[in-house]
Amino acid sequence: MASGWEDKARLGWGSSVVPAVSAHVRACAPVDDRPQWLAFVGGTWVARPACLPLTITSRGQTAHVQLGVGVPCDGTTPPSS
Repeated sequence: MASGWEDKARLGWGSSVVPAVSAHVRACAPVDDRPQWLAFVGGTWVARPACLPLTITSRGQTAHVQLGVGVPCDGTTPPSS
């Protein structure tokens, strides 16, 4: 979670989910040298709908993204019903 959001939202992934301001998800080794699909229990917790700023780090690279929880973020449209 980006700085300044510590009191507004939490996230958590894995079998023993404890909502926190950050989460670490370990990759599983490929089976038979082929990547496999992974699914993690968990999600996001917010007091009210928001566009959450997240910082994602993987393989030494960092990206800043927005996750819409109940609202669309800039440049996106809400799902149709």
